[in-house]
Amino acid sequence: MRSKGRLAQAYWAWFEGGSDRVAMKERLCRDCAKDALESLLETAKQNSEHVSMCPGCGEDSASHQDPIYLTLYLPKREALEWQLPTCVECASTIRQGITQNGQRLPDRQGSSGGLGPQTDDGWGTIGVPA
Repeated sequence: MRSKGRLAQAYWAWFEGGSDRVAMKERLCRDCAKDALESLLETAKQNSEHVSMCPGCGEDSASHQDPIYLTLYLPKREALEWQLPTCVECASTIRQGITQNGQRLPDRQGSSGGLGPQTDDGWGTIGVPA
């Protein structure tokens, strides 16, 4: 079923095994975004003064944190970014839903682990190396 209006785009990222970056993209209508994100982001906002408070369960995740990064693009608004300090158990549950509904994005770093070949793009003139 097609949704009325423009869709939000959610870009998710996390690290598996401590070094392998996984990135996913979801396109969400307003109702789907509300269902999927409202509780998680409300908890994250309420607990913003507690850096290691898991937004999934509300427990302290300092000793077993497995963060998820979210950049949310809502129609006609600036991007919103969160680093969600999820505990291992909640991270697994949240990621399961993301991988079922989202599209995996290609690895930005490529097989070499670098940013790819560097070219002189003119930014060197302000003191930033190529």
